[in-house]
Amino acid sequence: MYAEQEIPLGGAMQVVSLEGSDSGAVMIMLHDVPWSPFIYGQAYRGCYPELSDNFGLVWWDQLGCGENHSQEVSPDMTVKDLADMAADLVDAIHEMFPDRKILLNGYSGGSLLAMYAGERRQDIVSGIICLSPVLSMAEAAE
Repeated sequence: MYAEQEIPLGGAMQVVSLEGSDSGAVMIMLHDVPWSPFIYGQAYRGCYPELSDNFGLVWWDQLGCGENHSQEVSPDMTVKDLADMAADLVDAIHEMFPDRKILLNGYSGGSLLAMYAGERRQDIVSGIICLSPVLSMAEAAE
């Protein structure tokens, strides 16, 4: 499966890419923040056959970077705004695939988005994977 979809996230239409298995769980890949689509951005689509052979994968370049770089980004946008968009993405993917489990896979700052969206959508999200998670935002800012 491969498709690109435009989905409203946080009030802005954004492009996400879908690839991988047509059965099993769907894994939403959440890259580092802010605006650095490192290892889980859409440019990495196709780089993880061990995942795409077994899961449907959702790739989202956050507002202001990658596929969504041309969108105007408010200078007041926060990580919480991105996390709200991640929760919107969970809702949209659940609507697209209502019979499949949803997993969140966050890298570094994307782990914040995964944990936030997972907490807000406990009834939808079946599991969370955090690679190199941010454990303390205050320490990460230093």
